[in-house]
Amino acid sequence: MSRLHDETVWDIVTARALGEASARLSGFESMRMFTDGVICKLPAWTEERDLKAGIMSGKTMWHQDFGPVPWDRPFGVQFWVALCEITPDMGSMQHLTGSHREGPLGCQHYAADQDVREQFPHLWEKYETSPAHHFQAGDVLAHNPLTVHYAQANRTDRLRWVYTSYRVPANTLYNGIPNPRFEQFGFEPWKPLDHPKFPVVSD
Repeated sequence: MSRLHDETVWDIVTARALGEASARLSGFESMRMFTDGVICKLPAWTEERDLKAGIMSGKTMWHQDFGPVPWDRPFGVQFWVALCEITPDMGSMQHLTGSHREGPLGCQHYAADQDVREQFPHLWEKYETSPAHHFQAGDVLAHNPLTVHYAQANRTDRLRWVYTSYRVPANTLYNGIPNPRFEQFGFEPWKPLDHPKFPVVSD
């Protein structure tokens, strides 16, 4: 969570304007800052040569974000911000448009054999796949945590840099799913995420 390590990032990501934007998109008046981070996708050839050193490379399989997150309701909003120019062949994010209406499809995010496209192929007959967009630095995509999405491998020699952040309804409860990123905050299962590092950013 980058905001915990840099005051400038904190000031930007907790800005009321972003909180109010997430409220308008989600339909919930009061929203809480939940998680954020920088994602770097290395060129695919680093994976092929075993040079990735634990950093993301290759394709990101079709998945929902909701499965592995420790909150109890699927009403958050993710902002995905390009930190550099991102061309389609760098692995710009694509969505299965309207797929959030399907509800939770299971926890595919951390299991390589749980690709949504393989488990639910009929969804590609029901919904349209968005194009792989060409982003400029500062361009933003937003999606619901139930939206099925994907990114192809980075087939260039450039690094793909993205900053991502999630805001959730302020009355969201912690569901206790094990996740080392959140153990330090002392959240209680089935209690609100009340903590100074998780401020309410619109009300």
